[in-house]
Order: sequence, then structure tokens, then C-alpha cells
Amino acid sequence: MRVAFIFFLVYFSLLLQGSAQINQSLTQYYNSLHTINPAFIGLNNYSEFRVGFRQPWSEISEINNTNFANFSTTIRKKSPFDYRSQPLRISNPSALGRVGTKVFSRKHGIGLHFLQNENGAFKENSVRGVYAYHLPLTKKSYLSFGTSLIWLQQEIDFSQLTVRDNDLFFNELVASGDRINYFKLDAGILFYHERFYLGFTLNSAVDEVISGTDLLSTSSVGDAFTAIIGNKIPLSVNFWLHPTFQFARTSPGNEKWSLDSKLTYKDKFMVGVMYQNTGLYSGLLELRVSDSFSVGYSYDYSSDELADLSNGFHEISLGVLLSKLHNRSSLIWQY
Repeated sequence: MRVAFIFFLVYFSLLLQGSAQINQSLTQYYNSLHTINPAFIGLNNYSEFRVGFRQPWSEISEINNTNFANFSTTIRKKSPFDYRSQPLRISNPSALGRVGTKVFSRKHGIGLHFLQNENGAFKENSVRGVYAYHLPLTKKSYLSFGTSLIWLQQEIDFSQLTVRDNDLFFNELVASGDRINYFKLDAGILFYHERFYLGFTLNSAVDEVISGTDLLSTSSVGDAFTAIIGNKIPLSVNFWLHPTFQFARTSPGNEKWSLDSKLTYKDKFMVGVMYQNTGLYSGLLELRVSDSFSVGYSYDYSSDELADLSNGFHEISLGVLLSKLHNRSSLIWQY
């Protein structure tokens, strides 16, 4: 336990040194929570592959699309009753099997996430490798520590841009090249119980320009963070309510929050609503077609000054369950 405590102090000190985040544009965040907080990876005990896309119905002819794909899995010792994998040893290891320790062992989560944003002349590609270590505190609660290593490339097609003559900033940007590569590291911590979770992230504990110019960098060292809290409330034998609140700050004075609630039926069907303080309203829907496949859909409508130019955003995702460690219901709406 002393080693675990020292690890916690070192990890938390790293969290206090973070900086800005990559903009997360997915409404179905609950299908890729590790992009908000890497400590989520491995929370649910299954392996999944998911793909999807997001695009607007808009009066604007410019391309504005997002494509994404992610893989996640949980790794743990094959023998769930190995007392050596528990946080505390007991004098009678044979008694361990009588307390139901099937989900009471330390575990690891790993994943990959690919994201492409294209908006007119601007294109952004990112590859995110995620790892998390889950330490059991009690039979039903864990503390996890997660890290994301991120490669980010931003590309500008200058041929699609028209600017005034002799614009110094634009000329400097053209001279620096049309591609910028970054390396980032996110760090997160998460406490979760059987029906509750609370997480905190500092995005970009490391934020370095690998090649190109830093003229477009939005890094805000020490200022950006994200907090998320969620609950799973039983309404009846078959119905569950999943409320979630998120707060994110990318820089001083640039904060946003969102509140959503999802209603599930037998872990086979989900419907929900979301509101963001930016004036964005979202409807959420997901259906488990079979034990191995799920289809998600969301629709966003903005009430801000750009609402007249857009008929909303549509996001569709397809999830494939590759393997599952046990049949317990997930804390997060999923399989």
C-alpha cells in the first residue's frame, strides 16, 4: 500500500502541471470516454472496436466532417482468485473465493483512438494511444490512473484561402509550410464505484511542436482541465438513469459545461438528451442490435447566431464487441 500511495502522489503532481487540450467534437462521448479522461480506458471489462462519422446538414458548401475509430480492451490475470493480485493479502487465501472477487483484481486498460476533422481549408488528424492502471480500493470501488500519448497533425490548404494583400501573419504562415505536427501527453485520474464515477484530467501535460510553426498553437500551460461526474440510478428492474455533468476550461475565461441524462432499458436500448452552455441541444439514441453489435445516433441543434446557417449535426457510430470478461452490467452505458 505504501508503494501505491507514493505512486498516487507522483501521479497527482504530474496532473498539476498540465496544459491545453485537443478540441473534442464528438457528441457520443460516452462511447470514447478515454478521450476526455484516459483513466476511463479499461473501466468496463470488454474489448470493443467502434467507428463513426459526424457531419452537418448545412447551408454552407464548405466540407465540415469528422471521422473516428477507436479500439479498447481490458487486461487482467486469468485467475481472478489469485490473492497476490489483490490490494491487501489475507491470512487465509482460500477464503478469497468466497467473497466474489471476480472483479476485485488489479487490471490494465489500453486503447487506440483515431480522429480526423476536416473543415474547409483546415484539416486535423490525431492518433491517441491510451493506457490506464486500475487499483481496487474495496470490492466495488477503484482508483485508476491514465495517460494518453497523442500525435496531432494540422494541415492548411492555402489555395482555398483568400486574404488581403501583404497580410504579414498569412505570409509568415505560408512560409512555415502547410503542416504542423505536435506531440501531446494527457494525464487523468478517476475514482469509480459500482454506480458512480468522478474524474479529473489535465490535458497536455506535455505539449511540444515537432515540426512546422507554432503560430496556430493554442497551448495554455497550467490552465486547461476537464472534470466529469456521473451516476447510474436504478428506476426499476429494467430501467436505469445515467446523468452526467462535465466542466472544461481550455484557457482563463474560456469555459464550457454540459449536462446530459440517458435512460436505458435492459442495457439494450438508450435514449437521452444533452445541453451545453454554448447553446447546443442534443438528442441521443443507441440500440444494441445483438450481443455483439450496437448502433448509435445523435443530433445536435445550435441556438446561437450561426443557427440560421445550419440544420444541425448528425453523428452515427457502430460498435463491435470483441470479447467480454464477465456478464456484470456496465457502469457506463455500453454492453
